[in-house]
Amino acid sequence: MQHGAGYWLTVAEIEISEFSDASVAVADLRELVRHFLPYEVREKELEALAALSDIDLPRHSQTAARWYLRGVQAGPSVDGVIFLWFAVEALTGTSKKKPIEEELRAAGRDPADQKMTVGELHGLRSSFVHDRPDVKPVPPDRVRSGFHDLEAMVKTLLRHELSVHSTWAAHIASRVFDEPWQQKIEEAWTSPEVVFHDELPGSDTKPRPEITWGEMLRRS
Repeated sequence: MQHGAGYWLTVAEIEISEFSDASVAVADLRELVRHFLPYEVREKELEALAALSDIDLPRHSQTAARWYLRGVQAGPSVDGVIFLWFAVEALTGTSKKKPIEEELRAAGRDPADQKMTVGELHGLRSSFVHDRPDVKPVPPDRVRSGFHDLEAMVKTLLRHELSVHSTWAAHIASRVFDEPWQQKIEEAWTSPEVVFHDELPGSDTKPRPEITWGEMLRRS
């Protein structure tokens, strides 16, 4: 077996053999792969990228961007949650629930749309920073939910701070897509397809022809 780990990615090349020296099949296993939805770079995204090249970032925005980068590189983990919370504090100048909620609303995000409240996210961060051996570990699903909510918060606050806009939703969720695409995405996430190959497939895999951009996004 050959095994390598990368950003949210674990790849294992497994050779399956009978009770002999002959190989029966080769499997390519991928775990913990982050699901990036098929967003398209449109005119608004190109305008945002062009605008960023002319922006002199304030120091607190630079700090937030650095923490954001470290957070998303860490993935849905203890470190990821802590780093993203640091980014929120850098952008809002506080760790208090009410001012952060006000900043989010001003940036166009309703805290009620999140799975976890700002208070719960602060508690999650505190449980990691002040970890005690007598406290039960946080369930992985809660860590993951907290991470994605914090990631969306930082995206929203950064876009608002820098006055750049995008058609890409801040939250990575199937609900930002309209039917039937929402159902297709959820099915792909919950019931991934398993395919066996005679040899490892190349890296130029293309999406299924029926999954096109079209009018997949929900109308806001």
